[in-house]
Amino acid sequence: MPFLDFLPNRDTYQTIQWGQLKIPLELVAFRSGFHGMNRTLLRGVRTQANKRDNAIVLSFLRLGLRVHELCDLQLTDLTLSDRKGTAYIRGKEDKDRELSVNAELRAALQGDLNE
Repeated sequence: MPFLDFLPNRDTYQTIQWGQLKIPLELVAFRSGFHGMNRTLLRGVRTQANKRDNAIVLSFLRLGLRVHELCDLQLTDLTLSDRKGTAYIRGKEDKDRELSVNAELRAALQGDLNE
C-alpha cells in the first residue's frame, strides 16, 4: 500500500516536497508501487533539482544507503573511472562494505564534483 494511504487526511497533501523540489501529487504513480514512486522522484529531481540533489537521491536509490552512511561518505571513499566505480561504505556496527557504482550514479557524482 502506498504510504499516503495511511495519512489521516490525504486531501490536504497536494505535493510531495523535498527541499526545493515539489512534485505534484497527481504525477506520483502510487498504484504502480515502489518502483513507480522511485521513477517519479527521479524524474522530478532531474527536471527541478540541482546536480547535488540529483546525486544524493541517486545514491540513496542505487546504492541503498542509509542516511548516516551517506553523511559519513567521504571523497576518498569513492573510486570513479569512466568504466567502473566503487564506494566504500561505513555501515552500522562496523559492518563496512564496498559497493559497485553504476554508470548513471557515476555520471551524477562526477557532474556534481566537477561543478
